[in-house]
Amino acid sequence: ILNQLQIDAASRDDLTRRTIMAKAQAMLALGKTKEAIDLIQPLGAPSNPSDKAKQQIKHAGLIRHARVLAQSRNDPNQLDFAMADIEMIFAEDPVQIFAPGVNLVKLDVHLARSEFQAAYHLTERLKNLQLSDYDIAEVLARQVIALCGLKDVQKAKSVYAQLSKDYPSSPATDQAKQALIQALGQPFGTADERR
Repeated sequence: ILNQLQIDAASRDDLTRRTIMAKAQAMLALGKTKEAIDLIQPLGAPSNPSDKAKQQIKHAGLIRHARVLAQSRNDPNQLDFAMADIEMIFAEDPVQIFAPGVNLVKLDVHLARSEFQAAYHLTERLKNLQLSDYDIAEVLARQVIALCGLKDVQKAKSVYAQLSKDYPSSPATDQAKQALIQALGQPFGTADERR
């Protein structure tokens, strides 16, 4: 009976954690970034510096592993393992839902699974974070890819226009352009953009 009580308590704690994480993600989607971070902060990583360092090393390995697995687009099992790695990171350190590195890999997994709607909504949430120029370009490129997958080419063109204007030399811009070309089935843009 005591073991069952411990399992029930752990289940409630997990449910509470997941509820708080979902609420924080919803707040982020609404642009309430500070409130979302404040809500998640108490669920953060361990306070012991040694445990924190071990967890960071473990999570770096999981991110690297998930990134490699996300490249295997034709194997749904590998994509499931990649998403499981990401979910493990979020379960152990919920603050990571605000980390661009983990979320870029999560976006890649969504795109590889053809989960374009989920990828699009994640890009919208990520745009509310304070991201580096590199991360913003990567998020926008993935948003273009998601929109092309959703067959919303006009909106994809609009996001691409912003991306190419703000980050013309980013490799992410070329990635987005290729997605648009593929979606349109023809060369995209002006003669200068095609060069």
